[in-house]
Amino acid sequence: MSNLEMAFKDIGKDNITVINCDDVNAVDTHSLYMRNKKTPYRINDFSSSFIRYPYDLIPPHSETFELREETEFHKTLSLIFDGVSINHLASTWMLRNRAFSLSQALALGVNIAEYLIIKKGGVLQLDGRKAIKALGNCFVSLNNDFLRPNIKNFFRIEEDDGDIAVIFPASSFDVHSIEKYLSYIKVAFLQQEIQAINEYRGYIIGELLFVYIRDKINDFDKSPAQYLSTNYKCTSKTISGLAQLMKKFRLKFLCFDFLLDENDTEIIIDINPYGSMPNYDKFPEPSLQLAKIMMGES
Repeated sequence: MSNLEMAFKDIGKDNITVINCDDVNAVDTHSLYMRNKKTPYRINDFSSSFIRYPYDLIPPHSETFELREETEFHKTLSLIFDGVSINHLASTWMLRNRAFSLSQALALGVNIAEYLIIKKGGVLQLDGRKAIKALGNCFVSLNNDFLRPNIKNFFRIEEDDGDIAVIFPASSFDVHSIEKYLSYIKVAFLQQEIQAINEYRGYIIGELLFVYIRDKINDFDKSPAQYLSTNYKCTSKTISGLAQLMKKFRLKFLCFDFLLDENDTEIIIDINPYGSMPNYDKFPEPSLQLAKIMMGES
């Protein structure tokens, strides 16, 4: 949440109180209790909330009993403040399912990369290579001991504040590799590979659109690539469809990744109601816009 914290600081409002849920020590029917603060905050006094990286709030993404109980604590806070949340929690749980979010966007007129979800033993009549991704999101654990040696090479392991996130990065597989992956994992999410020169990351925050271009990297998975500024603006077809999606699912913040194919057609490859913000020092505008919305100023 460091981007938002810096945005609130830069806006410089003295008449607001910002609480990070990491500092919440207890909660009851009426109040939040903070570390090192005797007087609690009344729940009904809060006017806005925002969740960042809630993958471990989506069951069953936590492995141990201890981690599950900590998860339930944060999930409780999220649900308590859902009435003032920037994004409706139940909607975002649904939209973090790749197939569901893409199909909803398609129904609203947005061009998407067609997908296929297949289980082990399904009929594979595929031509060429396919983009393959995890159907779900991060799996959060306290260690990676549960990963069998024969599947570890598929995944990327990241540590965050003592937790281990097991991530399957977007990859390009031929039919043989897809079959091997299915033999271990049992389920795969496949998308058509699109020949594109550039990949973009877009945000709609409130009614403002922000678009950035991904830096060139050799990996098929472009998520680690840095953002660069661009003058590119999305078509009215894409903006209109995503705006309808946000209205339907009660969102004020939406992130999406898209490509331009050889015909300069925008094709959405991923939709994320919790997408990470760009580097604040280089591109503070999305974070500032989100902070303004939370303060009721936009």
